[in-house]
Amino acid sequence: MEASRGLLGMTGILGSDSMRLVLELEDGVFQEMRNEDGVFQERMRNEDGVFQERIGPLS
Repeated sequence: MEASRGLLGMTGILGSDSMRLVLELEDGVFQEMRNEDGVFQERMRNEDGVFQERIGPLS
């Protein structure tokens, strides 16, 4: 049995110096990306909590 991946939902807030985008990749798995004052953060989490995180300067 092969599982298909797709985008289930998306929410976002865009501003002049900040951005926040949350994608639901599959049921209960979310990817969140944000940029605040040039600092980029990316998190992937499941319904139990954060399981991957990356933070660094926006390049």
